[in-house]
Amino acid sequence: MHVDDRETSLAETMATFDRLVEAGKVRHVGASNYDGWWLARANTIAEERHLTKCSCVQPRLSSLLPHRYSDFDRRRPATGELVSYCDDHDLTMLPYSPLLPGRYGRDDRPVSERYVTMETRPKMEAVRTVANRTGVSGNQVVLARMARRTPTTIPIVGCNTVDQLEANITALDIELTDDDFQRLDSIETLGGLHRRYRSEVRIGRTRDRRSALPQRSSRNAGIPSQESTPLSRSSRLTPRRRDRSPQGEHRDPPRSLTACRDQGNRLLQRR
Repeated sequence: MHVDDRETSLAETMATFDRLVEAGKVRHVGASNYDGWWLARANTIAEERHLTKCSCVQPRLSSLLPHRYSDFDRRRPATGELVSYCDDHDLTMLPYSPLLPGRYGRDDRPVSERYVTMETRPKMEAVRTVANRTGVSGNQVVLARMARRTPTTIPIVGCNTVDQLEANITALDIELTDDDFQRLDSIETLGGLHRRYRSEVRIGRTRDRRSALPQRSSRNAGIPSQESTPLSRSSRLTPRRRDRSPQGEHRDPPRSLTACRDQGNRLLQRR
């Protein structure tokens, strides 16, 4: 399915491809230029009706990410939603236009305005740094990083000369270190890696904020704090309201749940 056809129902589309697979004319079913939620819906329909599901997806994907208002018509760029879905369900990705017509390795080809964001310059500097360390071009670094994604990612590349073909093939032999992966992925990327990175940072900040909070102390002298005293079920459910003693006098509500429990025990002893 090369483009998203909204005029044809997904159920009919998936049933047609399933018949092609059963007839031996097609081995696997894939989708291109699909949104993540639309691809998930197609596979859900196929699973419910015992049809062949999509096992691969062909998105527009590169190291640089376009800004949110970029217009690619029906050639939809990959999104975090799509990449995360492929990562979680082990779908092979076959990105097209991964090198943005050679813009990672040639200074005479400026980055397209559709890819100019706040992350463009640091991302290009990261690619250039890794390229200088390994002694290869920026295009080869981008291909090497993309080919080492998990699950399997097979970039679709084009070439005009034999030298370009050989350079693209050589990218598969480039050894990237953990520092290289961190440098290339920490600025901006899509999918589970960036999601886990952000969650770890968020959890770490939350823990730091909690540790910086002052410890609560009881307002009454001699009354242990709530954190150090286990509360019974009755004390947790005691309403905070003005109570009336058996003699009819009003008592102010206690200042803590522990004091509330002690007051209730005293009233029971009087009875």
